[in-house]
Amino acid sequence: IKKLWNELIIRDNCHPFKGSLLIWVQIPMWVIFSTTIRNLVYMLPDRDMASKIISLELSVGGALWFPNLTVPDASLILPVTMGLVNLAIVEVQTLSRSKKPTKLQRYATNLFRGLSVAMIPIAAGVPSCLCLYWTTSSIYGLGQNLLLLSPKVKKLVGIPDSPSQLDKPYQHLLSEIRARAARISFRGGTKPG
Repeated sequence: IKKLWNELIIRDNCHPFKGSLLIWVQIPMWVIFSTTIRNLVYMLPDRDMASKIISLELSVGGALWFPNLTVPDASLILPVTMGLVNLAIVEVQTLSRSKKPTKLQRYATNLFRGLSVAMIPIAAGVPSCLCLYWTTSSIYGLGQNLLLLSPKVKKLVGIPDSPSQLDKPYQHLLSEIRARAARISFRGGTKPG
């Protein structure tokens, strides 16, 4: 079995480490950027003149409803947007599956749903520049997830076809959203139209 497994890995160029490579790069990078932004706001590790200038620039460098990037977003627009976008990423992944999820997948999906919601109060308490970074990163992640559903894009970037790949992923996603909306409205007392 091990020999067959190794032959499949070589044949399909799908070593298990490749699937986790993104996690080993993306999560540390997110933590490093978040820590760096926090350090800029709080003038860490040294409160020298250069760090005071950077902090001053951040305090007047915002835009729209968050003019001061060193204080939390009082309107909660950024934290709620970040939470909703993260939740949308989880739902896109869930709804784009062609097979019934396993028990582990259901647990993982609910865990990530909970984390998406739990991040909202955390993001509400951090400086706006950090929440802006998190929100921007989440929006980029959602766009990336939606883009990589496309078989044409997968082919363009060299991602091999998989047995669970859908021919028309966007139509499948839309029909799953409609079906879920109909189930929710039916539970709420109205009949689906």
